[in-house]
Amino acid sequence: MKKHGAIIMMVGSALLSLSVGCKNKEVSQQSRSAVETPMNPAPAPGSSAAPGGQAQPERIVIDDEVRTSWKAVELLVVEKKPGGASQTVQVGLGGESPVAGTALSIKVLGFVPDFAMGNDSIITKSMQDVNPAVKIQILENGKELFKGWAFRNFPTMHPFEDPRYRITLARAVPARP
Repeated sequence: MKKHGAIIMMVGSALLSLSVGCKNKEVSQQSRSAVETPMNPAPAPGSSAAPGGQAQPERIVIDDEVRTSWKAVELLVVEKKPGGASQTVQVGLGGESPVAGTALSIKVLGFVPDFAMGNDSIITKSMQDVNPAVKIQILENGKELFKGWAFRNFPTMHPFEDPRYRITLARAVPARP
């Protein structure tokens, strides 16, 4: 019986090694045509953790085609007070823009036109404007208030939580109209 247990453990170990090796190969082949942007594995102050306390993917895989097809995002900034103003702020991919009349600025850390989440990465399923999402960092006087994703189709999923402002993804701006 002990001999069978040892054989089962050796076979299981070999299969696990083979599985891990294949997974790494797939990732490295995918990386040849894409740029990987590291993500902060721990939620930043003011950001939401993944549902159910699950770990978030650690990297964003952005294909070069995304960079050439899309140039910016427009974020809607709304003051929550009664009669509060609203404005649209356009931020270039990889750029930063101030929010007029406030001490806020918004940085775009990553963008995908058709958001999908795998076990260890964020990818786009297509170049079409189907499920756009942008990873943003919101700063106030240079201090981080939020780092997380904004989804056009799901504006209330993991939103920027602030008593004064609501910031949502309004639209993605294509490189060519």
